[in-house]
Parts: sequence; structure tokens; C-alpha cells
Amino acid sequence: MRADEKRAEILILKDAMEDTALCKNLPFNLAPAWKLKKIAYNPIQYMYEDVLAGKRTLKSFQEFAFYNPDEVDTNYISRQRIKKNNVYLFTAVDSVLKKKYIVVDANNDLDFTNDSVYVFNLDGSIKRYPELSLKIAYFDGAHIQDAEITVQVDAYQDKEGFYEILPVWSGSYTIDGHAYKVHVDNYNRFYPHKAFSVQIGQAGSGTVYAYSYRSTDTLQFGYHRYRVEDFADTLLILKDVGRGGTAGAEINTSVPTIVGLDVMTAAAFDSRTYSGKWMLLDFWGSWCAPCIKAIPVLTAAHDHFGDEVVFVSIAFDRVSKLEEVKKIITEHKMNWHHVLDSMDTDKSGISKTYQVSEYPTVVLINPQGNIAFRSVAETGLKKAVEYLNQHLK
Repeated sequence: MRADEKRAEILILKDAMEDTALCKNLPFNLAPAWKLKKIAYNPIQYMYEDVLAGKRTLKSFQEFAFYNPDEVDTNYISRQRIKKNNVYLFTAVDSVLKKKYIVVDANNDLDFTNDSVYVFNLDGSIKRYPELSLKIAYFDGAHIQDAEITVQVDAYQDKEGFYEILPVWSGSYTIDGHAYKVHVDNYNRFYPHKAFSVQIGQAGSGTVYAYSYRSTDTLQFGYHRYRVEDFADTLLILKDVGRGGTAGAEINTSVPTIVGLDVMTAAAFDSRTYSGKWMLLDFWGSWCAPCIKAIPVLTAAHDHFGDEVVFVSIAFDRVSKLEEVKKIITEHKMNWHHVLDSMDTDKSGISKTYQVSEYPTVVLINPQGNIAFRSVAETGLKKAVEYLNQHLK
């Protein structure tokens, strides 16, 4: 789910009802059912302030930081409380009129007198997501700074709140004669060392797929590997860390070998056995609702192409869910090869080798052993069928 021009990052919403004495002039008259909640702009700062207040142990915070290194940079956590790190949001619901009212303390002065009231219809009619400017404060590593950000109000989630609108940067890069599109999003200028998203796709490849990375990952352009050194002034600086043996299943590159045991028969499976034939790889999981929804398209394609195409489904699942995987395969009559790609290991699995980050993903391998097509979702699977119909004539 990627926006073309902007990306929204949710701000953490606390579950607990806040003390109404903390704010002035709350609009209680909007509707009988109401609540006041507090949103932390930087939830990590909020967590640390809980430590300072004795609500959380320092050990638990340190453990969180240890296991979430991409999210926690202690250089940007103030040892002082940042009052404007927290923003108050008032919500009132009229169940008779099916309306929801939201007021955000946008200027962060703990007074709702001069803040706008946003009205949302809950009757299933057109949804609206108003934008507003919000005053916050953050720690830049040396001082607490005031800032103003743009947010979008969302009234339709179970936990209503607002999202910070972060820009998306797009550019291009050419290597070995291949042009790539590069998108950077979720980059927060106030916290430059926090991990952000980097998406890479081959220009003119004819597929809708883009490889998705965290900025802390090793990025892959064909056979070349890079690490992100910096991102500043819309310039993404990469460090070359050498070439790899495979190209991550990019279009027009040689296919990484798949070796494993067939889920249903326990027989050895080696994709090289089927060299010289078309092969369709289906990356799915028993936990993935869109994957299950797309199975009828997959079975229809299998029936249509018969022996002309070798079908292989790679289930990205936990070993404990293997019986559930088998049950789905049997119930849906998925009568082709199945390999388990275990979620229980950090080792380089099939999905990681093929740079799969969205499910379902479909990959087509031509008789020459090269990646001919890849895409995602049920629509991508349908396009893969169209591609095969055109190239098997």
C-alpha cells in the first residue's frame, strides 16, 4: 500500500482514558459519548519518560531498545520531559445521527477553545481525511526544538487518531545497463537515523513489483549489493559492498535454485530438475487472507496450462502451522509441488533469496532459467496468467 506522492506514518495512540483536568474547554456538548486520548509524536521518548516517572523499569526499556535497534536511537531521546511530544485528541460519537466528532489540540496549548471540530459521517458514505498543521517538540540530539508537522486525521479506525504525512522521494539509478526506479519514504527529518523505507524496481520491466527494504538492509541492484550510508537533501548515498552470486530474482536474471522437501509427499524437490520448462512460483502463507482468496485463480491456471507449466507453491509459514498448510492444500485441491519456507529461522530462506516482502507474490521462470515476470496480489497472478497465454502460443 504505497501512495504516489506521500506516505503516512501512524502515531501511537494510548489506550488509557486521559484525565480531563489536564486540558481546558473540552467540547463535551458535541455528543454524549466521548473520550480524551493522548498521542505521542515520538513513542520512544514517551516510553523513556515512563522510566523517569517510575511507570516502567529501565531494564524493560533497555531490552526494548536492544531488540528494536532500527526504532530506537538513544542519541535522540531527551533526559528531560518533552511536554509537546504529547498531543491530545478529543472524540465524541453520536450513535443516533451516526456521526463522529474529532478535535485535535493542534497548537498544543492544552486548550480546545481555538481548535477546529471535524465531523465524520459513520453511515458508510464518502470518507474524508482532513489535513491540519500540528505543533510538536522533539529532541535533536542536543536541544529540545519546536516544530510544525502536517497530519491527516483518520476517524474510521477502531482507534481513531492522526498520521504524519511524510514526503516520498523518487529517483533513478543505472548499473550494468539496467535502469532502476528508487523510492524513499517514511524518512523523518527530525530523526534521521531511524530506519526508513527504500523501494527498488526495474524501470520498464512491465511488472508492478518493487523490492521493499529497510534502510538498514543490504540493498540489491542486480548482482550488486549496497548499504545506505546517508540520506540528506534528497540525496541517497550508498556504499558498494560487493557482488552477489544471484540477482535476487530480478527480471531477466538467472533464477536462484530452490531445494527442499515437498510438503505433501516429503519427496526431495530441486527446481533444477525442471530446467527447460516454464515454472510458476507462488509465494503464500496460511496466515495470508489475500493468498487464500487468490487460490481459485491459481487452481484454474494450473488446470488450464497442465503439463506446459510447472507449478510450485512456497508456503512462508511456521513449522507448527504445517498441518494447517496441508489442510488448505487438500481442501483447495492444489495438486502441484509445495515447499515450506520456515518463518522460524533467521537463515536465508527461499522468500528472502527471492526478495519477497508482499504476499501473495508470483514469479515466472522461462525455459532458459531466467526470471520472465513477477508481480504481487491476485491482480498480479491474473497478469502472470495473461503473460503465459501470450508466450506459450
